[in-house]
Amino acid sequence: MNQSLTATKKILLGGKEKVHFEEINKHNVLARIDTGAKTSSIHCEKVWVEREGNKKVLCAFLLRKTTQVTRFKKFTMKEVKSSNGISQKRYAIKLRVRIGDFETLTEFTLTNRDKMSYPVLLGRKVLRKAFIVDVSRNFIQSGDGTPAEN
Repeated sequence: MNQSLTATKKILLGGKEKVHFEEINKHNVLARIDTGAKTSSIHCEKVWVEREGNKKVLCAFLLRKTTQVTRFKKFTMKEVKSSNGISQKRYAIKLRVRIGDFETLTEFTLTNRDKMSYPVLLGRKVLRKAFIVDVSRNFIQSGDGTPAEN
């Protein structure tokens, strides 16, 4: 299913796409493609740390309306500057994300995106791996490539 890429071949994305997270069984999740954002983020209702023996495990309710706890043995804390210029510390985890036929492991920061239209934001770190973005269209990899609304 993974597409192999040459240095000159990039995958075209629209300003909005549907993405898939196989390892947490979440499909057709709406994502905003944001070339202005450095990091990617995913909506998180609640996040906490538990002890498992002598190790810490990050637990989270990812995406909207879920009671499924997702556990991460590997996580970090990152300082992220939001679009309004305010810095905040967030937990960061790695998840495999699939966009069309392309799948990659990338870092996501966990944040409450309830007030945002899209529960996932894909930033430059993941986009530079294999993509170019046409903001005049939406859902190129995940739908009909409709023109974006003005």
